[in-house]
Amino acid sequence: MQSFTMHHHLACLLLFSAPLVAFAISTPENFLQCLSLHSKNATAISILLYTPINSSYSSVLDITIQNLRFLTPSAPKPLLITHRHTTPYLPCPSRHHFAPDMWVQSGATVGELYYRIAEKSKTLGFPVGVCSTVRVGGHFSGRGYGMMLRKYGLANDNVIDELANVQGRLLDRNPWGKINFGQSEVEAVAKVKLVPVPSTVTVFTLLRTLEQHATKLVHQWQFIGNKLPNDLFMRVILWSYNSSSNGTRTMEALFNTRYLGGVDALLKVTRSSFPELNVTRQDCTEMSWLELILYLAGFSGEPLEVLLNRSSNAKLFFKHESDYEDQGVAQMIWNHYGGRMSEISESALPFRHRAGVLYKIQHLTAWTDGGDEVASKHVSWIRSFYSYMVPYVLKLPREAYSNYRDLDIGMNNNNFDRLVCVKTAVDSGNFFRHKQSIPLFSF
Repeated sequence: MQSFTMHHHLACLLLFSAPLVAFAISTPENFLQCLSLHSKNATAISILLYTPINSSYSSVLDITIQNLRFLTPSAPKPLLITHRHTTPYLPCPSRHHFAPDMWVQSGATVGELYYRIAEKSKTLGFPVGVCSTVRVGGHFSGRGYGMMLRKYGLANDNVIDELANVQGRLLDRNPWGKINFGQSEVEAVAKVKLVPVPSTVTVFTLLRTLEQHATKLVHQWQFIGNKLPNDLFMRVILWSYNSSSNGTRTMEALFNTRYLGGVDALLKVTRSSFPELNVTRQDCTEMSWLELILYLAGFSGEPLEVLLNRSSNAKLFFKHESDYEDQGVAQMIWNHYGGRMSEISESALPFRHRAGVLYKIQHLTAWTDGGDEVASKHVSWIRSFYSYMVPYVLKLPREAYSNYRDLDIGMNNNNFDRLVCVKTAVDSGNFFRHKQSIPLFSF
């Protein structure tokens, strides 16, 4: 076994369920013994690693889990968890106006990343998501995105340099690192490029019912959303509910919008590009960039330090599916693309959803009651719904967003030949693997 480098294996969840163990070791105890023998700091091993027999195992696992389905007795559990606090490192910003770089380890959370940037600057950001407890390693490797998707692209589009492989050796981004970084085959130690953000941003959320012409508005949004200015991100959330005691159901559409600028500029855009939505000044709220981070994470009015909380404040049972669309359809949560996303080649990273994509669709069902019968009902429903959507979405092949996919989707195949070459060169021992990962080249 190669020498174990602690610096590159901190604070990540190792999903070593039995069929996927990357070592010729039959038990977690044997694995721990192996690590101790090959580590310069054997004491740190016992502090950082948890097995099911450890008294803290359950509490540490609970911190990492947001979907309660993975805490049910029948769900496979990790044989090992590594857990340690890591901090993104941000050099002091230059007195000039260009953005600095930042080093981030995979165990840092999105909230910690936002917080450390905010410590140094109120006008710099990074295009990651809004869920503050998500770990950066998984977010990046799944091609994570956020509200600045149309302005700056994916998080991975703004990664500058190095990664670490299974031996802890740093890899240059070019030619291998850039491709490999987007495919979950390496442990990430990344240098990222921070981006400028305005001192004032604007948000609004408008609810429209069927009686308020929600159907017409959603139809229009499908064909203008990807053409709006890059500073504007407007997603649509659709849901149905019982509108009467006799079980009659209806639908509502929520237009959830963030604009990188002030309210006057936003109103000018909506009045010229989407006047039918009838956005007014009273609908809009201006805030600072830091206030927006807290607002989107569900922490409005709370101190910035709340972003350092690593335990999710919203745990549910849920199942997601996703699709992409280039013609137009009508269901669930839609995030429009266009802007910077259309300017980056689909071969730049293993992410093919670039030019020509109107929006991404997220299908979601969630519930609060446990039990196999309840879970089966919801999972069966969303699988049925997903099948129903076949005629209305991109297909041959049908597409899915990386971080939403599960084994219902099948295997990844975009940029496949290149990824097989990268995988073989960087991880020839197939250390980083799961049921949908890229295989090694067969000679």
